[in-house]
Amino acid sequence: MKPCIAAGFMFGGFPFERAIEEIARAGYRHLEVHFGSHGITLDAADDFLAERRRLMESHGVRPHAFFGYARLAAPDEETRGKAVTEFRRQIEMARVFGCQLFTTEMSGGNTTDKDICLRHFRRSVDEIIPDLERAGLRASFMPHPGDFVEKHYPALEILRGFRSDRIGYLYSCPHTFILNGEAGRMIEDAGDMLSHVQIADTFRLERFVVAYAPKGHINMLKTPEYAGVMNAHTHLVPGRGEVDFPAIFRALGKIGYRGAVSAIPFGSDDAVELARESYRRIKGYAEAHTGVTVS
Repeated sequence: MKPCIAAGFMFGGFPFERAIEEIARAGYRHLEVHFGSHGITLDAADDFLAERRRLMESHGVRPHAFFGYARLAAPDEETRGKAVTEFRRQIEMARVFGCQLFTTEMSGGNTTDKDICLRHFRRSVDEIIPDLERAGLRASFMPHPGDFVEKHYPALEILRGFRSDRIGYLYSCPHTFILNGEAGRMIEDAGDMLSHVQIADTFRLERFVVAYAPKGHINMLKTPEYAGVMNAHTHLVPGRGEVDFPAIFRALGKIGYRGAVSAIPFGSDDAVELARESYRRIKGYAEAHTGVTVS
């Protein structure tokens, strides 16, 4: 089991080399590279990306996964086609970094056209599977709050339907109470589809009393005025909320999971301390509940 960190959320405001230095000091040896952070954008040259990779590796940190984004399920065909093109470029970027995995959301950017979003998602993934095969990558998709599929079991059914070993499932712990299932059981039922786990904590939905957002932004209360809606959740250091991490790690041990568990807390707290505390918690949970030694 590999402790990993999705650094873009925590360290996006840091100079790149300082971010990598702090990540290495915290104990991480694997990174979930964040598309859109630190100049890692669609127009970035391969030489620039290769230099970023060399700098990471000079500090003992290896790129494990590439956390990308494209609206593969967009209901508008022009947007969907553009997203496939962007996704293909991101696959190539992940290859330059030497990543083993591409992590992303099942994204349509709209919750009102679920049927067409599902058709477009299936079409898009069918189109990019050959690209994943050529790059030697597996894409790990998560259902996302506020999108065309939010729940665990419908997402698993969709992803299994591709019948491709290039397509896997990403379990995002901070979405646990939106996924509509018991954490340990959901992981066990994902089985060998599970290819990545993102680690952060949150509270049960009933704890969120109110959330405000300016007009035109995501509203966590599901006010009908908004086109985009999202169930309330947080990304806290594991152990600060109500997610059952002992059950999650017991389930990971039960299915023999040996992939990455990637810290993804963010907020107003000091990024360095968020990273360090998350590493300590992940190491503690893994060693206590899976029997796997984390170095």
